[in-house]
Amino acid sequence: MDRPTVENPNAGVHATFELHPILQGVESKQAGREIYKDVPHCRIRVAGQPKSEFVGPVTDELKVRFPREWDAFQRGVEAPTHGTPLSVWGRITPSLLRTLNALGIKTVEDMASVADLALGEIPGGFKLRDEARKFLSLSQSAADVTRLEELEAKHAEDKATIQAQGQKLAELQEQMAEFLRASAEKEPKKKRKETDPE
Repeated sequence: MDRPTVENPNAGVHATFELHPILQGVESKQAGREIYKDVPHCRIRVAGQPKSEFVGPVTDELKVRFPREWDAFQRGVEAPTHGTPLSVWGRITPSLLRTLNALGIKTVEDMASVADLALGEIPGGFKLRDEARKFLSLSQSAADVTRLEELEAKHAEDKATIQAQGQKLAELQEQMAEFLRASAEKEPKKKRKETDPE
């Protein structure tokens, strides 16, 4: 559940893009002083594993893998949090919230994806992860029920529209039949007038 997989490699993974000053060797040598250039880098952390951090120059693959974060970096804003923030979950004390944030766990989804090995650093980690998973499962069930209710409402609306259109079609058919009857009644009178000498 919410662990990095081939289908969802970003589950429990946080990426930020930032500028790093990189010493420019050739330019520094030519200028006789240190010359630095700001180069975009990506910092990747796995929730619950603060020591498993990667920092490296930005590649096209990283831009594609983390498009929201890259877009936020380019616009100069903080990347949006994806998921339910721990601060609104209601099961976290302020001190535990700080501990989890220091471990890179910022959302309920992050907590649900923490690996067994990392849970030892979290007070009540296994229980907290199980509660996070249960919360997400119940939330998904509630979302499914809501979606089903929306589909049922849409179905009822569509059914009412079809019934109204059927009624309108029946009215139009009745008008057409009436028009044809009236036309048929007028048709023989015209023929009689043409054949009757007066």
